[in-house]
Amino acid sequence: MRSFFIQHDARPQLENVGYLIEMNNLKVFHTGDYNGSEVVEFGKLKLQNEQIDLALLNFYGFWNIKEEQAFTEKYINPKQIVLTHIPSADVGHIQDTVALIKDFIDIAVFERSMSTKSFDFGAK
Repeated sequence: MRSFFIQHDARPQLENVGYLIEMNNLKVFHTGDYNGSEVVEFGKLKLQNEQIDLALLNFYGFWNIKEEQAFTEKYINPKQIVLTHIPSADVGHIQDTVALIKDFIDIAVFERSMSTKSFDFGAK
């Protein structure tokens, strides 16, 4: 497991820790609250070379517009994404928005507390 300080957002005084966890040849990246606001810092992590299977990404940033999608593909390049930190009132809207996305990484959004999803990454 690797952990690293990555900027929370445009407020550098807020501490945030991201994690890259590897177990049984599966790599999972968790951004914490990071929202993609500091590209230069994030690029130094070289996560795109890690062959990440699953990225747990803050729902704010990373996926909604073409520039965010390009950032995610260039700097993380995961096989699948789960969006996190979604306010309950916004889940339906986020699900609807994700459903409209074509030609991008598969994104999962959990509907309610204790929802589950199985991911198949094939034989590694």
